[in-house]
Amino acid sequence: MWDPLHIYALDIETDNSPGRNGLDPANSSITEVCVVTHPASGFGDQVLQGSEAQILDGLQDFLAGLPAGLLATWNGTFFDFPFINDRIVPSGMLLPCGMRLQPAPALRPKYDALPGHATPENPGGGYQATWDLGLGVAHAHLDVAQAYRRYADEQGIKWGLKPVCEALGVPMVDLDRTRLQDYSPAERRAYNLSDGIGTHELALRLLGLDYAPYREVDTL
Repeated sequence: MWDPLHIYALDIETDNSPGRNGLDPANSSITEVCVVTHPASGFGDQVLQGSEAQILDGLQDFLAGLPAGLLATWNGTFFDFPFINDRIVPSGMLLPCGMRLQPAPALRPKYDALPGHATPENPGGGYQATWDLGLGVAHAHLDVAQAYRRYADEQGIKWGLKPVCEALGVPMVDLDRTRLQDYSPAERRAYNLSDGIGTHELALRLLGLDYAPYREVDTL
């Protein structure tokens, strides 16, 4: 059984400003990344902003400093991890990235695959991910999205992170994601952190672990 203190969550936000497509890593960039940890772990939460290189270097540095655990995402199989992968070189990231991706051809996305990732060998464009920490240890990955699909159907709600979290009583910050560039850095930070906290709560519930007390995030 996983130690709840070693369950983490990751979420990214991307540039959707005019002329950009936040769903295409060839025509966008990463604007925020959060990593959420259990409140009792003492590791704290990180929301990384700034240049894309600073964000990805900060992500690598923070993940490398955590004990090997389980890194949860919502749809990271098809979005967060392949997007990060495609931005490593264009960003100018300085640190070696520990992310490792293995194609998962049996998996199918909710929508279209991320541009450039659907191939005859991997038609869904999904990946099994790990984050290498060296010395033979790594963070494993848990994508909670598929596990909550039945719950969304049973509740008659949209199969998405925010609707599922709200149905379970997890408070979420809701902004217009199509124009996140119009919000302040503090508002975007709160939005990103809220998604990470929601993902973390869903992962702990799914694993049957004591989940963290709900943490409300102010939009400031």
